[in-house]
Amino acid sequence: MGGVEKKLHSGSDAIDATRQRIEKIFDEYFNESVKRTSIENSPTIFVSCTSNPSLREKAERAVEKTVFAKTVLLEESLLKKIETDSCVEKKKSEEEKISFPGGYFRKVKQLSSKYNAVGDVSLAVKVYTENGKEREGELVVLKTMKSEEEILGKREIEGLSREEKELLDRLYLEAGREIKNLERFKDNKHIASPTGDVIIDHKRERLIVQIEYVPHSMVDYLWNLRGEKELSDTVFDVAVQMLDTISYLENYKDGEAPFGWVNNDFKLGNVGIAIKDGRVVAKMLDLDSIRPISEMISVKKETKYSIEYCDPEKFMELHNHEVAMNAKPDETIYSLGLVLLYSISERMAVRLKDRHLIIFPAEYEEIIEMERTTRVSVTNPEDLKAKLERVRETDELNLLKAYLINKNKREIRGKKESDLPEIKKLLMKHAKKVAAEIEPYIREETRLLTSHEKKVEKSIAAPEMVRKNFMTLLCSFAVDDKTADMYDAKTPYERLALGVELNAAKLTERYARNTYEWYTGAVMMYGSWYAAIGKALEEFGLKREDIARIVELAKREELGGDVKSTFEPFLFEGIAYCIKARKERPNAADMKRIFQELKKEWDDNGS
Repeated sequence: MGGVEKKLHSGSDAIDATRQRIEKIFDEYFNESVKRTSIENSPTIFVSCTSNPSLREKAERAVEKTVFAKTVLLEESLLKKIETDSCVEKKKSEEEKISFPGGYFRKVKQLSSKYNAVGDVSLAVKVYTENGKEREGELVVLKTMKSEEEILGKREIEGLSREEKELLDRLYLEAGREIKNLERFKDNKHIASPTGDVIIDHKRERLIVQIEYVPHSMVDYLWNLRGEKELSDTVFDVAVQMLDTISYLENYKDGEAPFGWVNNDFKLGNVGIAIKDGRVVAKMLDLDSIRPISEMISVKKETKYSIEYCDPEKFMELHNHEVAMNAKPDETIYSLGLVLLYSISERMAVRLKDRHLIIFPAEYEEIIEMERTTRVSVTNPEDLKAKLERVRETDELNLLKAYLINKNKREIRGKKESDLPEIKKLLMKHAKKVAAEIEPYIREETRLLTSHEKKVEKSIAAPEMVRKNFMTLLCSFAVDDKTADMYDAKTPYERLALGVELNAAKLTERYARNTYEWYTGAVMMYGSWYAAIGKALEEFGLKREDIARIVELAKREELGGDVKSTFEPFLFEGIAYCIKARKERPNAADMKRIFQELKKEWDDNGS
């Protein structure tokens, strides 16, 4: 899908060019001419992506996702709003309505930010019309592709640079890949599927895809659970179901993928959870990351990866100063291990160390021939190998930190077990760093967990002293320039809110009760500790929505740090298997068996 060769001189030419790109997607990815049906008096043309499209009407099957969206338990509140006329206005602008045969979509919520380069992602209600009457159906996610001009931020698209053409080609390639994958894997219940036809809106020159809405992200779902058993069973179910899905993709062979398929950018944000017949159903989301199993050589264009989840060995096949980037199931297993680790750590409010897995342009050079990368030359292979080994070490230490904090909480409750084999190996391997970096943190956590009845103050602070102490505390949360740049906090207000958010652990009631001498004075002034935080943040200049978010974050820190917020140890052993070196790492089918055996042994021992 190369760039349009003729120069564009008018708006109509630009529209024609966009139409050509969209039509080429369908011609290329559906392997046949797509049958289009015009709708009378409608600016929209509908394109069926299934031979027998079915429109699902149950909201329980509705599902979210894209790399751009993170739902926050929207299902119940949204359904309630949909049912109440006073909460959802019936009159919507044309921009909020998108027609389809037999009805229209009415947008409920924008899920993506305005900075999303590819397009808009929104939550919508499917409204059916018949005999002049309307009936509201299921919730769906709409992914709307931007036009070329919108993607590049230009009014005209003539005279594009090579980089701009490559960007457009890549984004349209990924859009087409997701459309085809939605159709290809629609029968797998653990992969997000289409809820109907793909739509081309010629009025706005946009491609629109409708996908099931998954009501919960994995992290948000875990926050709604209580008790070690329920938390552990949910993480176990997600692990087994995703391993099944990795195996399914690997064994799904066709003309486009003779060696099978793989999710090349698997991450926590791409795991959704729905409940079916009272059971957890995990969903793999964002299907443009699913590609044929292969070995690639382009760092920039042929693949994408997330620095927080990428298997370091993706980059470690170095041959005579050249690097091969992989797209193999082993990598997804490693990423799954990090997904499980990050979800557990988030639920326990454990701060993990950043991995810093970034391959900088100065570390390699791409050799371009015929507009395609044919070789990647590594500047210093030994330096790159050392960097990747440091990333692996960070992952192992993060696992040990979460495991040891979990173990410490269980021991405080009187539950003591021996370390399982793979965890024991890692503890021996990193004994010095565990003693220097992790054990001091655990000692401080133990102090907070075991001294919750202690009052450190000698007298109740006066109101003015409470206010002064709050202001001093909040001012101490200021972030430096490096941190602000890391989080893209540009304005003074953004830096202010960021500093408070990053220090939410110091705003929990447990921490305050055991640390601040003016704690009781603050509670007496405002009725509760969190009411005091809200008032202090308001006086500090934060907006109400940011105050609500930070107070909720502090409450989550409190809940996650609670001595009862723990997971069964066998999960950490399973994660240790997932992040083993590739030559020792089990395949997806064996990894599933290992998880099941670990759980069975744990349950049989009555632990």
